[in-house]
Amino acid sequence: LGNELMRAGRLGEAIIELEQARRINPKDERVYEVFGLVLMQQKKYAVAAAVFAEASRLSPADPQIQLLRAIALIEQAGIISSTSQAQNSLAERDYALSEAENSLARAFDLSGHKLTAVYLQRARIYEKKGERARAADELEQYLRETPNANNLEAIRAAIKKLRELAGRS
Repeated sequence: LGNELMRAGRLGEAIIELEQARRINPKDERVYEVFGLVLMQQKKYAVAAAVFAEASRLSPADPQIQLLRAIALIEQAGIISSTSQAQNSLAERDYALSEAENSLARAFDLSGHKLTAVYLQRARIYEKKGERARAADELEQYLRETPNANNLEAIRAAIKKLRELAGRS
């Protein structure tokens, strides 16, 4: 029910149902996964990352949960870097990106190196770090692994832009 309410955009009601489901079965990683997705929609990325970490603890072999945790951490890093340039904020951002990179590595390993979305998320990390050439490399690897991607032209354009920006640095 929580999942359906989330899909309908009724996030408050979804949280109530998910809390009830958690009380009934506190070891069901799916409850935490959906709760994390609700938190992502609410832009509560740091809390979502923690919830996904709990889901991963309950289901350590699921690569999707690690991928979701990484995405939450990347989003959190983006919020941190856009709101403050204070030294402690930069350290928080770097920590979030480092943890996201670790989660992506775990997701990739757990998937048997088949989860190609990892390349897209790594590209986001490297772009946020200012490592544009490395970000472009990840996008190119994604295209090699997923030659029929729906967003093929957008990715090619992003690669071109990243390469141009990297050449100016």
